[in-house]
Amino acid sequence: MHEATWLGCKLVVKVIKSTGDTTKLWEEILILSELRHPHVVQLVGYCEAKGKSMILMERMCGDLRTLVDKKCRDGTPPFPQLVAVDIISQVAAGMAYLHDRGVFHGDLKASNVLVSHDCGPIEVKISDFGVSQCLQLTRDCETCLHKHGDVCPSCNLSVYTSAFYGKVGTTGWMAPEVLHHIQVSTCIKSNN
Repeated sequence: MHEATWLGCKLVVKVIKSTGDTTKLWEEILILSELRHPHVVQLVGYCEAKGKSMILMERMCGDLRTLVDKKCRDGTPPFPQLVAVDIISQVAAGMAYLHDRGVFHGDLKASNVLVSHDCGPIEVKISDFGVSQCLQLTRDCETCLHKHGDVCPSCNLSVYTSAFYGKVGTTGWMAPEVLHHIQVSTCIKSNN
């Protein structure tokens, strides 16, 4: 990662050596380009030069792992309880936003949560969408297990389900269902 300034804004440049197949890189760029949330890092741009691809993103102060490691040197908790709850709430809000849009991050860990704490409370943003995937959402009825248009006529519920197969991410941070190759489904029930 490198820092840069463009039109007066401080940015981070993620440099990726071109390997020939840019499919995964374009998937990451397309996912990031659609996301707008206060707790998800903002894509600013993308460019290619001299055999390298570069993703330009908003700059934060660092990552949560580094901040926690720095604050835990004396063995005390890194944050007061209310600050820890606020950090967790921000990450949860960002993840809820991603899941509402069918985005499976695939590698959520402290080093992929960027932090900014220059002026007051700690602000966090989810980053690094290199292994993320967009899941196709289908609307199924949980009761009768049939697909329907908007609402199941028998139970009057809409259930959105998605499935992800695959082992991605960092082993020590993987959810058990991903680590053991179990189907992951997300259901969002809404009364219509």
